[in-house]
Amino acid sequence: MNIHHYFPTSTNIGDWFVRDGIRRAVRQVRPDAGFCDLAVNGPKDAAYPIGLCDANLQRSLREADLVIVGGSNLYECRSSGRWGVFTDSDSIDRIDVPVVMIGLGAGSSHRRRRHAPSHRTADEIRRLNAKARASSVRDGLSLRFLKEIGVDDAVLTGCPATFLFDRPLAFRSNGLTVVAMPSRDKLKKGVLLRRRLLSTIRDVIVEGRRRGERVVLACHDARDRPAAEALAGDGAETFCSDKADDYYDLYERADRVLGFRLHACVICLGLGTPFVPLAFDMRAWAFAETYNAADVMIDATGRTVRSDVADAMAKSHRGDREPLVEYFRLRDAYRRTFEDFIAAALADL
Repeated sequence: MNIHHYFPTSTNIGDWFVRDGIRRAVRQVRPDAGFCDLAVNGPKDAAYPIGLCDANLQRSLREADLVIVGGSNLYECRSSGRWGVFTDSDSIDRIDVPVVMIGLGAGSSHRRRRHAPSHRTADEIRRLNAKARASSVRDGLSLRFLKEIGVDDAVLTGCPATFLFDRPLAFRSNGLTVVAMPSRDKLKKGVLLRRRLLSTIRDVIVEGRRRGERVVLACHDARDRPAAEALAGDGAETFCSDKADDYYDLYERADRVLGFRLHACVICLGLGTPFVPLAFDMRAWAFAETYNAADVMIDATGRTVRSDVADAMAKSHRGDREPLVEYFRLRDAYRRTFEDFIAAALADL
């Protein structure tokens, strides 16, 4: 089976976590699946075709047995009202191969309410969902977003990256704490916020060193490295790779992960690695809400973030399972829903 997978082929490694989660799930049902990665969006001056349109669409219509549209924030609308799938109504109407939409999400940029879709965007989302054999979303926020614009048959499955692994929660003693660094953009959202976040990370480094641990600052995007390297002088190591497998290995070995990056928490949830989640925007709050765990999500933009993180990390060092129990209980339930969704979506293909 030749599958064309449209997703954000960005420099953010989290987008590749989601890609891998989708591939694993599909191959459990169809071991013969072969994948072709296509950019669902990108810069206007990209040196490669972008979007579910034009050259990409022509290729899919010639070659694909199935088109998958799946990625992180594709339902997230910009201030213009446009969404993350570069397409148009004529292109959608031309699609004559099966389409499945997997794990898409709505959300918001830093500390803001999500932007409303333009009339054109809402029409494209409805058309593509109507064209699809099946459609799933990563969280309750995204499900509500679709219902607001008239799409009622999507399934809430959780983020596909969650189900790359299926490990029980395990407190390890490898002497390794990992901080998934906030993005460069988040550190540009105000001098006071930047100071609070960097001070919070320094506190974690100091405490880790006091305990004789290695502290690794993991950058999910190479653009985040300068901030991490500036902090490394306080006794931490930096880590950055263009290979998703390298992050899976790092997070599996970690005793705990401080998650300024949402996809770090998602991967740890699959790996069974204790994590401390922080929220900058509605995406992260929606993640916590989906797992009935909003009460243990830390507001990364709040004035008490330093003390909140210190308390949460102290609980993790003590082996306190309580903050994570609901995440792991519902993870297993969503896994079953996700696997059933994929099996039904691929039936008879």
